[in-house]
Amino acid sequence: YTATHPDYRAVTLGGGKFRLPDAKKILITTTIYYKSSIEIVGGGWSTQILFAPTTAKNAFEPSTSYAALNGQHDVTFRNFAVYAQNANAKRAFSITRTRHITLDSLKVTDFAEYGVYLGWVTGSYNFYNTIRNCFISNSPVNLYIDSVANAVRIDGGSIASDSGYALTDYNVVNKAA
Repeated sequence: YTATHPDYRAVTLGGGKFRLPDAKKILITTTIYYKSSIEIVGGGWSTQILFAPTTAKNAFEPSTSYAALNGQHDVTFRNFAVYAQNANAKRAFSITRTRHITLDSLKVTDFAEYGVYLGWVTGSYNFYNTIRNCFISNSPVNLYIDSVANAVRIDGGSIASDSGYALTDYNVVNKAA
């Protein structure tokens, strides 16, 4: 799949489903900016996104184009794995300015800062997001929630780290109001 593949237009333009190839390793070197009303679906954890940016970046972020400043909504990421490949991979999912975002049956591991970041940006919102049946591991903070009036549903899954992490590292930081 490349930026010219018809399914990829769903991610960048909004609306539609983007199907990742089953049981493939996909090297990504830059952030994927998504828009509203999309679904990115893999074929299980054997569908692996290997994130290897050359400078500090996040794997997935909502688009912040002019039309999208008020946020993205109704986005689902389902049934694949995201692995950081180097120290420039800051976050798998940096989720701000969103509502009704669903992370479902994902494996997220080895990011330099946060596995999943649900954050507040002044003048925007971030609510009604769901994390379901995900395995998030081996980042200094696996799940970080910092949002005013944020409703996040966490349903099943596991948040854990292997040995070697310090007491200053956290599985979950929740600063939601």
